[in-house]
Amino acid sequence: MSRILSALLAAMVAAPLQDKDKQDKPLPASEELVEIKWDVQKDDRLDFKWSYDESRKHIPGQGETTESTDKRDIVGELWLKEGENGQPAVIVLEIKKGQWAVATRDYEVTLSMAAGKKLDVQQKMKTGDPKASQAAKDGQKTQAGFIAENMRKNSEGEYTLVFDTRRNNTGIFLNHRPCKPGPSLFDKQFLHSPIPNALIRQGQTWKEPIDTSLVPTGLMEAKDIDYKATQVTALLATFKGGFQLPIVKPPTVTNQNVSGNYSITREFVWNRAGYLQSSKEEITFTKKVDATGKDAAFYKEDNTNTVKQQLTIKKKPPPTKPDEKKDGEKPAEERKTEPKK
Repeated sequence: MSRILSALLAAMVAAPLQDKDKQDKPLPASEELVEIKWDVQKDDRLDFKWSYDESRKHIPGQGETTESTDKRDIVGELWLKEGENGQPAVIVLEIKKGQWAVATRDYEVTLSMAAGKKLDVQQKMKTGDPKASQAAKDGQKTQAGFIAENMRKNSEGEYTLVFDTRRNNTGIFLNHRPCKPGPSLFDKQFLHSPIPNALIRQGQTWKEPIDTSLVPTGLMEAKDIDYKATQVTALLATFKGGFQLPIVKPPTVTNQNVSGNYSITREFVWNRAGYLQSSKEEITFTKKVDATGKDAAFYKEDNTNTVKQQLTIKKKPPPTKPDEKKDGEKPAEERKTEPKK
């Protein structure tokens, strides 16, 4: 019996030693958990740059071609603002300069932003359709004015960055209201996908429903985007997502030849220091219909829609204080009193 007890005691002592050996060995970066959480401190300053470029063109078999563009370029800075009256601190997005331009064949509306200045909105009418009636031209002018007023109204105020801990997602708010679904300067911005867990490993995958506002009319098959944590290092975590759907004719249609594609590709990089470092998105939709028969002109069409956007966030180095000195350098007071050689 004493021999058995001795053997059991030896086994119990040896087991923790083996576990301790495993714990002492550092895990490879690919196996480390990444925490998706913003960690901006009081003295942090982060540069913020975002560009958005959307282009749409529709050529029908009969009728006028329609074209439109939507371009947005923003340069700003993120910093932590202390809460008032016991309220929690918030991350402020201070816009330094920016431009938002919307254009069609009939008009162009441009909003310009600069720190310390009022918003400037310019409205310009184009030639458009020379055969259009005066009533149609007046309607286009009214529409341009409506867009200009909306751009101004939905761009004024304080922007803040809000992190939803329930969905592990980030959103931009204007005057305490979410910019999405809009209309707003940032209503079409892609920051990053909601993350299923606050902690995530390399290789982890998940699905996210496609925002219905991104889906062209009639594409009921477009449902989910597949995401994956493709690379995790000691400094960064890279995530990629995508969706692709070929456009084909319905099985009941015989006198039309339909071709095209709808796709979404997304990528974002999380800095393990506690902030979103970059993100980008590309959306393309092409559809071409060639028809035959007496109603061919009615069914013919050619659609091309593209969206490209990119965001970069970079943490600035801390400012150098006047009394700080470089390695091996004497303090400023000593340098002043030191005799010249």
